[in-house]
Amino acid sequence: MTNKIRMDVVALLVIVALVLSGTLTLKQATIGFSDPNVLLIAALFVFSEGLVRTGTAYQVGDWLVGVAGNIARRLNFDYKVCYELYN
Repeated sequence: MTNKIRMDVVALLVIVALVLSGTLTLKQATIGFSDPNVLLIAALFVFSEGLVRTGTAYQVGDWLVGVAGNIARRLNFDYKVCYELYN
């Protein structure tokens, strides 16, 4: 665990600070929460946290590494070669 403040907490603190400073009205600060895209992103955060806590995300990641195997290493090598050639 790190001592960093979570991303969602920072976002909410920024909104509160903007309202308290008078930069935004309360209506302006909260109007974005009714957008379906915002709700979708919030739901994805909840869903992904569930996958991490149950270990499913790690299992899928390990499976992908196993399937990709040499392909991933080769892509990484190709990237490094191209980077060195162009710099």
